[in-house]
Amino acid sequence: MKRNYLLLITFLFAGHFAKAQSLAINTDGSTANASALLDVKSTLKGVLIPRMTKAERTAIASPAIGLLVFQNAPDSIGFYYYEGSKWNWVAAVNGNADSIAWKRNGNAGTNPATHFIGTTDNRALNFRVNNIKSGLIDNVSYNSSLGFSGFLNNSSGTHNTAIGFQSMTSNTIGNYNTAVGAFSFYSNTTGIRNTAMGTSALYFNNANDNTAVGYESLNQSSSTAAKNNTAVGANSSRQNISGTANTAIGDSAGYLSTTASYNVLIGKNAGRDNLGSWTTIIGIDAGPKNTANGSVFVGSSAGMKNTSGSGNTFVGDNAGRDVVTGSGNSFLGSYAGQLNTGSNNTFIGSSGGYSNTFGTENSFVGRSAGFANSSGNNNTFMGSFAGNLNSTGSDNSFYGKSAGANNLTGYNNVFSGSQAGISNSTGYNNIAIGYKAMEDNSTGYSNTFVGMNAGNNNITGSGNSFFGDNTGAAMRSSNANALFGSYTMGFYCDTCSYNSAFGVNAASSVSKGDKNSFFGYNIANGLKVGYENTVMGYQASVGDTADQNVVIGSFAGGKGDENVFIGHDAGKNNSLSTMNGSTYVGSWAGFFKRASYSLLLGYSSSVLADGYSNASAIGAFSRVDTSNAMVLGSTGINIGIGITKPYQAKVTIAGSGNTLGIFGIGQAGISLQQNGPTIGYNQYRDISAGNATRYMANGYAWVNYMDQASGNMYWNSMPSGTANGAGGAETVRMTLTNTGSLGLNVVPNGNGQLQFQNTIDNRKIVLWENANTSIDFYGFGINGGTLRYQIPAVGNVHSFVAGNTALLNIFGTGNATLAGTLTQLSDVRLKENIVPINNTLNDLKKINAYSYYWKDENKDRDQQIGLLAQEVDAVFPQLVKKDAEGLLG
Repeated sequence: MKRNYLLLITFLFAGHFAKAQSLAINTDGSTANASALLDVKSTLKGVLIPRMTKAERTAIASPAIGLLVFQNAPDSIGFYYYEGSKWNWVAAVNGNADSIAWKRNGNAGTNPATHFIGTTDNRALNFRVNNIKSGLIDNVSYNSSLGFSGFLNNSSGTHNTAIGFQSMTSNTIGNYNTAVGAFSFYSNTTGIRNTAMGTSALYFNNANDNTAVGYESLNQSSSTAAKNNTAVGANSSRQNISGTANTAIGDSAGYLSTTASYNVLIGKNAGRDNLGSWTTIIGIDAGPKNTANGSVFVGSSAGMKNTSGSGNTFVGDNAGRDVVTGSGNSFLGSYAGQLNTGSNNTFIGSSGGYSNTFGTENSFVGRSAGFANSSGNNNTFMGSFAGNLNSTGSDNSFYGKSAGANNLTGYNNVFSGSQAGISNSTGYNNIAIGYKAMEDNSTGYSNTFVGMNAGNNNITGSGNSFFGDNTGAAMRSSNANALFGSYTMGFYCDTCSYNSAFGVNAASSVSKGDKNSFFGYNIANGLKVGYENTVMGYQASVGDTADQNVVIGSFAGGKGDENVFIGHDAGKNNSLSTMNGSTYVGSWAGFFKRASYSLLLGYSSSVLADGYSNASAIGAFSRVDTSNAMVLGSTGINIGIGITKPYQAKVTIAGSGNTLGIFGIGQAGISLQQNGPTIGYNQYRDISAGNATRYMANGYAWVNYMDQASGNMYWNSMPSGTANGAGGAETVRMTLTNTGSLGLNVVPNGNGQLQFQNTIDNRKIVLWENANTSIDFYGFGINGGTLRYQIPAVGNVHSFVAGNTALLNIFGTGNATLAGTLTQLSDVRLKENIVPINNTLNDLKKINAYSYYWKDENKDRDQQIGLLAQEVDAVFPQLVKKDAEGLLG
């Protein structure tokens, strides 16, 4: 206590010595150091500085510079001195040796195994700048931050990492976030699982599962809907606000995409202004203005101008570069579809469909395929330069290098093969398949060429069909030809039309000819000029100039016009150019000799010598030996018509039933039979001179013949038992004259067209006659030249009877009697529209009765009494009728 008081007294009077000398406080009596105003020395005690809390320290009013205090609570415990503008903390040093403290100028002799900056208890390590949080390592919340004011406001967020000035500064409860870069993830409060790397990356984000790498990448993503986005590159997806599931990689990739979702944008400015969703854009400046959905752009400037076009796929440098509104396009290759504005096109290959503007539904595959197409639609071009110059042609299909390369406006064409249809410009409805098939065609249409060089020289020809290598190769302006087979009509024919040729090398020598038909290998190969020929068969021919021939059969044919050769080698050795109009049918028919306007029908049928005319031979081995003749069969041959076994004679003709005609039975001559018993021989009438009454019937009852002298035809019966060769007059039964009169039992005398003869005088037609009854039935006839229905005598009666009772008798005098009553039905029930007739009596008074005689002498010559029809007609016209001759009755 005594020392304490002494120390207090010393301080009280210290001011009296301050001006003169220094003050020393010690226990050894040493003087104060000359440089010190107060020199305190002790080996047992120290100087106790004022102790206070942080709040008390900061509450000191106007602290003096150099003022020293000891802060003992609540944190940063230690000595503080005031430097004039702020308090500086003299941090405590662990241990007694100053050499192990971490210094501003660095430390030497550190040991990484034992030296560290941090805590030794389970507490977070914080860093501050100007007493503002600038760093945190927390092993409890798993948060880490580094950067001034970074992670400043976190409350319960865990597993976060923030590096950079004010990075993640607003986060409160957000978890699993990583922010690297000044202002990165600045505004996030609740977002989770986000990664932001780069200044202001994800600056306004408050959503989940976003990754932003690059300056201001995903900077504006303020909506909680903006999630699952990935942006890598400065300003990538910078303006995205609510878009989700986007991937943007590259400087300014997807820069202005605000609400678009599900996009993949890779490359500088790729999809820069994109507003569409479900798009894939890869490449520098690829699809920068796209606003539509569902497109794929890959390549530098691919889809660069596309705005509202949707469903496009552009792959390649400048692919679809100028597409603005076109949709549904697929372009693969540098400059493919660069100028396109159309829709639903597919271009694959460098510059494929380069100039397409309005064309739609096109498919171009190959370098420069469809390069010049502008508005053509529905085209398919496959192969380098295929359809290269096509501009407006539509519905074309070109396959092969340069196929249809020069097509301009042609439509509905199919070209397949290298250079197939290469020169076609306006031709349409053509099909060319094969190397250089239809190579030179310009305007020809509706052609079908299949085979190497098939129709390759065709220019304007139309309606042709060529199948085979070099088929129709020389044709330029030919029309409507159908050629099948290699080299068919292929070398010389320029303007041939309407021809059909089938077979390798068929008609290969033809230079001029129309409307021909050739079928067979090497057929008509010697023909040079010919029209309307039909030739079919292996090496069948028609000479060098021929028209309108028909040749069918191997090796068949010959020279001349309008001939028909059918059969193997038919007409083969024909060498006469003048042989015309003949028909040879059968193998070897006309093989050796030829004739004009002749018919040879049958195997090896022939003529005896060349030069015959109108000579015909029918039958195998048949031969005709002169002109204007016809031969049926060869020698020793029987001919049958309607019969399968004509063994009886040279010619046998059979009809139905037993109808039969036999000609040439040995020496028997001719036999004819019509529905009779088994035929005999020589049933005919010989009317040759001197034999007018020779009848040869071999015992049969009927002879039918036509008389050559009179022209009459007779049906007669023969005398009973007349022998073969025996004479005898037959009985006339029916005769038909050359004037058309028919007589029964009589030869007509010309007085009528139909004449009857009976053995009873004056009875020409008798329906019934019974001489044993009292009543005769007569008929019609002529008596004394007068035509009448005749009763035998005036006193005779013509009766109509029932059984044996006469009901009506007509007498020869003209009178008639009726056994019964003649009744004219007048029952009212049989009538209708009945109207009374007034003043009937007065009308009857107008009709007079007369006596008279008939003018016709054939009528009754007695005086008659009666009425005049004209008077009755005047009063009661209904009672009067007029006949066909105008007579009244």
